[in-house]
Amino acid sequence: MTDIGEKLALPISALEVLAHLSQIARGDIGDFIDDTGHITLARGNTILVKRYRKRGNTTAIELFSALDALKMLAQYHGLISRHKQRQTTKQTLEPLLRI
Repeated sequence: MTDIGEKLALPISALEVLAHLSQIARGDIGDFIDDTGHITLARGNTILVKRYRKRGNTTAIELFSALDALKMLAQYHGLISRHKQRQTTKQTLEPLLRI
């Protein structure tokens, strides 16, 4: 079985899911930019990459959303519920929308 096949054959544990979400939440685009300003991908941090595109001399990278990962982790830890999150967002945005 190949490396990928072996990984797909094993179920992902709840702890592994939390570890991946934590890694995404802590992701930093600066880890992908070298001293000259070029984008570099290193083994181990590619799990954070949502999209990578190279066209000629231009390279673009997009990471998975740290905010989305933080929301999922906060929900898991009971810090927010979906209802509370909507209510809090509405309360936060209402004064701004009145301007």
